[in-house]
Amino acid sequence: MKLFKENGMEILKSKKVKIIILSVIATLVVIYLGVAWYYSSRFLMGTTMNGADCSEMKVEEVEEYMKTELQKYALTIVADNLSNEQIHSKDFDIRFTNMSAITEAMEAQNAFAWPVALFQERKVEATFDVAYNEGKLDKLMEELACMKEENQKEAISATPESKGREFVIKEEVLGTQINQEKFKNKIVSAVKTLQSELNLREAGCYVPPKFLSDDWEVRFATKLMNKCLETKITYRLDSKTVTLDADLIKDWLTVDENMNFVLLKDEVSKFAKLLGETYNTSPRTNQFKTPTGKVATVSGATKGRIIGTSAECDRLMEEIPQGKFEVREPIITQNATPEGKYVWGNTYVE
Repeated sequence: MKLFKENGMEILKSKKVKIIILSVIATLVVIYLGVAWYYSSRFLMGTTMNGADCSEMKVEEVEEYMKTELQKYALTIVADNLSNEQIHSKDFDIRFTNMSAITEAMEAQNAFAWPVALFQERKVEATFDVAYNEGKLDKLMEELACMKEENQKEAISATPESKGREFVIKEEVLGTQINQEKFKNKIVSAVKTLQSELNLREAGCYVPPKFLSDDWEVRFATKLMNKCLETKITYRLDSKTVTLDADLIKDWLTVDENMNFVLLKDEVSKFAKLLGETYNTSPRTNQFKTPTGKVATVSGATKGRIIGTSAECDRLMEEIPQGKFEVREPIITQNATPEGKYVWGNTYVE
C-alpha cells in the first residue's frame, strides 16, 4: 500500500511541475505577444531617427516632435580657417511638406523582434521633403563669411615643376572657392535630415583643383617633359661648337590648361636664330689689279653661309620630344663660296 501512495505522490508532484512550467510559458508568451502588440504602433526601445530618440513613440508623435525640432533648428557651417557660423531654419521659412519616411520606418520595423531591441539600438535615417523661401536662403548664404570674396582662394592644380635637370610633380593646393550651387543643395539636404553640422570640406562644397598629383594626365605630362630633357644635340661647324641640352630645354617646356605637354616654339625659334648668329658668315670682299695697274675692291663676288633657322626650328620641334642624342651640323640653306673662287664671269666693265 505504501508503495502505491509514494508513486501517487510522485505523479502528483510531476503534474504540478508541468502545470507550473506550462503556466510560466503561457505567461511569457502572453507577455511576448502583448509587448509585440504594443510595439506594433510604436517605435521599439532604443530607436533613434536622425539622431533623435524616438523610443516608444507613435508615428504622429514623431511627426510633431520633428516639426517642433525644425522650428528651433540651426545648422552649423564649418569652413576652413574661419569661425563657425549658423543658419537658422526660421530665417528662411523652411517647413516639412512630406513626412512619409516616418510611416515607412514604422512599417519596416519588426515588432516581434522587440527582445533584440533590449540589446541593440536601431538607427533610422529619414529624409523629409521640405519647402523654403529661396530668396531668404540666398541672402543668408551671401552674408556668410565663407562666401566673401576675400575668403575664397582658387585651388591650384598639381603640375610638373622643373627641379634641377628633371621635372617633378608639384602637389596641388586646395582652395576655398565655393561651388555655390552645391553649397546650397548641401544646406537643404542637411535640413531635410536635421543634420547638426555641415563641414564644407568634407561635403565637397569647395571647388577642387582640376588636376591632382596622382592623376594620370599629370604623371604622363611629367614623363614626356623628362623625355625632352634627355635631348643633347651638339652642333659643330668650323671651329665653333654649340650644345643644346636640358639646361636650355627645361625653360621651353610647360603644360596647357588641360595638362597637355607643350614645347614652346617661340623659344626653340630663338635658339635657332642663335645658331644663325653663331654660324652665319658674310660674303667676302675681294681685290684684284686692273689692266691699268689699279687695285679694285669688289663685293658680291662670293656668298656667305646661311643657317636655315626656320627649318632648324621645325627639326628641333620634332627631335626634342624624342630625346635625341646626336652630333651634327645645323641645316644650311646657303653654303659659303670656297676660298679663291668667285661668282663672276670672265669680263668686266671699268
